[in-house]
Amino acid sequence: MGGDEGGAGAFGVDTGEPVAAREAAVLPAARGLQSVGWLLVARSLLRGVTVLLRPELVDGEVSVRAGREDEVEALLAILAEPSVTAWWGTPPAVENLRRDLLADRDPVTDADPVLLVVTVAGVVAGGIQYDEDNDPQYRQASIDVFLGSAFQGRGLGTRAVTLVARFLFEDRGHHRVTIDPAAANAPAIRSYTKVGFRPVGIMREYELGPDGVRRDGLLMDLLRTDLAGGRHIGR
Repeated sequence: MGGDEGGAGAFGVDTGEPVAAREAAVLPAARGLQSVGWLLVARSLLRGVTVLLRPELVDGEVSVRAGREDEVEALLAILAEPSVTAWWGTPPAVENLRRDLLADRDPVTDADPVLLVVTVAGVVAGGIQYDEDNDPQYRQASIDVFLGSAFQGRGLGTRAVTLVARFLFEDRGHHRVTIDPAAANAPAIRSYTKVGFRPVGIMREYELGPDGVRRDGLLMDLLRTDLAGGRHIGR
């Protein structure tokens, strides 16, 4: 609801009190905690909104959502495809992937990256993860994404990244998002540029490639005002 309209209380009960008035009364105390995470929770509770780490985001046939147990093997198979290992390296152990995909997370205190599934017309196409730095002085988020070879070169990664970037801005309260493809990964760089990411600079010998050679990375960033498009349909 809008800032001055009545809204739901912390348990989804409409209090009839303007949201702005309730925020003015409660948020100063939350600010005293010096924690952006707690501010996010306080504001969300006031608006009757659940703070989600694994939302459901939709743009036509492309969706980003929480993964399921029966999708672990499909994701592992995608991570083993040559076009993916070229940039992501050796696939993780199945138990590690299962934990990353399914483990319960605390929306305030958990600092681990959040892994989501990308589907296209209901078919698992890959994964996308985001990470958050909640230090108030440097608060920002980052994104990484992989798609199976059958789903590459079709603009689907651009749409998935746009959905998650919008979620990080609108729902998680970030103002800046980064992404760091290998400098030689021209298709990924083109895709991220379409989202609105801008190159910041080359990070020399940034990562160790599957061939054992250190390669450069490209740091790119995106501000709220840079976001090119996409729709955040629901959660």
